[in-house]
Amino acid sequence: TGQIVHVCSTHLFWDPRQPEVKLMQAFLLARALRRYADEQERTREEEREEKIPECTQRNDTDAGDERVTKEETNESRNEATTRKVNVKTGEWTREEVPETDQKINHEINHEIKQAREQEREQGREERSSAGLVRDAPLIVGGDFNSMPFQSVTKVSGPEGREKGKEMCVENKYHSGVYQLFTEGLVLPSHPEHPVSFHPSLAADAVPPLTIFPFQSAYKEVLGEEPRFTNYTRDFQGCLDYLFFRNATVKAVLSIPDDCELKREVALPNSRFPSDHVALMADFVLR
Repeated sequence: TGQIVHVCSTHLFWDPRQPEVKLMQAFLLARALRRYADEQERTREEEREEKIPECTQRNDTDAGDERVTKEETNESRNEATTRKVNVKTGEWTREEVPETDQKINHEINHEIKQAREQEREQGREERSSAGLVRDAPLIVGGDFNSMPFQSVTKVSGPEGREKGKEMCVENKYHSGVYQLFTEGLVLPSHPEHPVSFHPSLAADAVPPLTIFPFQSAYKEVLGEEPRFTNYTRDFQGCLDYLFFRNATVKAVLSIPDDCELKREVALPNSRFPSDHVALMADFVLR
């Protein structure tokens, strides 16, 4: 079909104590993918343009011995002529092009120019609206080592502490990596943005991180992310995702339930060779 699909597999840094590193890795990955996809589409556009035939003049008389090499216009007389070379004798002759042929050739050349300009304009519009030239489908899967949500426990104000009645408040927020990929924006105020995570950094040291957002295959089909994709003795949680854009997801592979995974304590085991379960999705390309 000629459909181009960009597919990427990744594995981000593991340490939960350094979420800002994972966030920057995710941002740099998304930016590199956009740059790569743009370059690929520019190359395809150039190849398409090269394949569009130029309008040339041909003479039916003595076609085996003569060929037209150039069309010239005499502006003073408003006449078009062609130069022909006889391949046997090497002699050049000049003949006037009939007015009807001039009109036909002019119309063909005009249509070719219009088609090329429309292609360029369409490409510019799609680049500006989607961030990816011509909206080529893009799928990014892997171990992002980031939960959909993180939580921060805070103690209430000074009055509570003085009276010995400390109140803990748990605040939930999207992890930086998950928010970047699904919402396309992580502000410096986010707890995992480098500026917030490292108070010693200047407020403008790292700008807001922006990308064109993705959809999550499992969330689109199931309505939420799986409870876990990584299942070990000490940790169970969702760390793996299939992110995509410019496609439609139809189905996903089901996640094994707890009972099945606990038969041999945890993963990996004799049935599952990895501590991460397999993710799979069916996509329909646009």
